[in-house]
Order: sequence, then structure tokens, then C-alpha cells
Amino acid sequence: MNGPLFTDLAGLDDLRQGAQKHDKKALLETAKQFESIFVRQLLKSMREANAVFEKDSPFNSSSMKFYQDMQDQQLALDMSSKGGLGLAEIIAEQLQPDGKHLMPASALGVNRHFAGSADESAKSLALPAKPGIKPAASAVADTAGSDAPAAKADSEQPQAAPTPAPALDFDSPQSFVGSLLPYARQAASALGVSPQVLVAQAALETGWGQKILKGKDGQSSLNLFNIKAGGQWDGDKVTASTLEYDGGKPKRETAQFRAYQNPAQSFSDYVKLLKESPRYQDALKWVKEPARFLQELQGAGYATDPQYAKKILQVLDHPALSKGTP
Repeated sequence: MNGPLFTDLAGLDDLRQGAQKHDKKALLETAKQFESIFVRQLLKSMREANAVFEKDSPFNSSSMKFYQDMQDQQLALDMSSKGGLGLAEIIAEQLQPDGKHLMPASALGVNRHFAGSADESAKSLALPAKPGIKPAASAVADTAGSDAPAAKADSEQPQAAPTPAPALDFDSPQSFVGSLLPYARQAASALGVSPQVLVAQAALETGWGQKILKGKDGQSSLNLFNIKAGGQWDGDKVTASTLEYDGGKPKRETAQFRAYQNPAQSFSDYVKLLKESPRYQDALKWVKEPARFLQELQGAGYATDPQYAKKILQVLDHPALSKGTP
């Protein structure tokens, strides 16, 4: 047998020593141990559920149950070591000692329903771009077509110099907040909610920008709220594996998500989703109360994670958001 053995106590001691040295490999192996415990509990529950059928079985003996328990322990360890349920990676991210990793909702399970064009709504939130980078309004014009007449410049009126858009920097929670807060303020103004709430939701969805979904070419989707690509979406898409919750039970699924050219489009899409979808109208009644607003979003099915609202509120308490913002 090439896999680990549940009787390998020396291996557990190696994990302990590796954890003391903050070894990331040891952290992942420890997470696999946690996953194997979870799998073993599932197997135990299955055994107990079938116990009534084994009452008169000739195999119903203490020695047989002893060997079954050994088999279940080894099976659970083998499944976790081979990525059976995919929980080990999630646990390892949450146990990172640097405190910077928050697992995005895309991994924990999301259920988005949204129809419409991000290009149309991005016009209201587009920020002027830095030199050499196409501004959001130009991107909209390129993708929406050239049917609309160009605005005529008034040479008699002085033109204000465009304000450069903030450079995207997601190296830390503080830089994540600084990069997205200008967009969040405009989106929050359209919804009536606090901009910090939107940044906190984006932080949870993307792990402070470290887990933004990417295409096969490695290009970032800039999908800050993990909105899925429905049948009416004709823009760019990325495909990602997600962990959805069905009746409180996690299951692995593959889904397509929208891809944007800039953060303005992502925030615009989110605003349009909430304002135009009937399912979120109750949530918009509570925009002045973040806890209730987020709970209503969760209840309306924005995400399948049963702890979604609670996790966003926890992000709101992060120093990057709670102790003053740029």
C-alpha cells in the first residue's frame, strides 16, 4: 500500500513537528487528517443506520465490527489523501498562520441568478483609467457597438482633467480595500448601503483578492461577487469548480462565471442584479442595517453557504475595514 496508514503514529508526530515550523506541506497534511475524521464519521453513521439489518447476520460479532472499524479508518484516510471530498484544501486555507486567507464563497458554494448586460450598467460606475489603460466607458463602447453617436466636444468649455483610477493592488487586505473602495462608494450610493459592506462581501467572495476566478489563460475574471453566467450572458466566461450546499450538505460542481474587463463592470453587474431581480427586493429594504441586509441576501438565495451573512459580518470587523478606510 502506497498511501498513509492510520496506525502510523510516527507520521502524526512528523505532522506535529512540521506544524510547529509553519510548514505549509504539513498544514495540508494536517487538513487531510481533519477531512479523514469527517469521512470516518460519515462511514460510522452509515454503519449505525444499517445496524438494524445486521441483527440476525452471522457477521454481526464484536470481532467483525472491530475489523470493519479498522477498514473504515483506513478508507477514510485513503479518501482524504487522494482529495476525495476536496475539504482538505479549504481547511488548509482557513488554517494559514498569516491570517490573510479567507476562503471565498465561490469555493464554499454560490448560487447566482442574473440576466442583463454588465456593459450597459457599467456606464454609471465607470472610473477614468490610468494612462495606457482603457477606461471603463471606452470598454463599454467597444463591446456595445458603435450605433450610438459620439458625444460632441464643446471647445468653448474647459475640460476637467480625468481623475486616474486607483491601481489594483491585492497584496494585503489594506491594499484590497484601497483599490476597491472608490468603486464600492459609487455602487453603494446606487443601492443605499454602506460601501464597507460591499468591500467586505467582495473580500469574502475573493479571499481579499487572492482567489479571484481566472480563465484558462490565467487572466483574472475580475468577478468580485462571483456572479454566475446564465443562459442570457453573451460575454466572456470562466469555468470553475465550486462546492455547493444542498440541504446543508456540500457537493462539488462545475459552473461558469462572468468575466469583466474592469472592477467597474463587476460592481455595476452586482448593482443591477440587486435592483432588478425581484428576489432581492426585500433585502434592499434593509440597506441601512448591514446584518439584516446580508441575512436577507442569504435568505433570497444569493449564496448557498448557510453561514454566508455571518462570515461577511466577521470580515467587516477586520482592521482594514473597521479601523478607518482610505
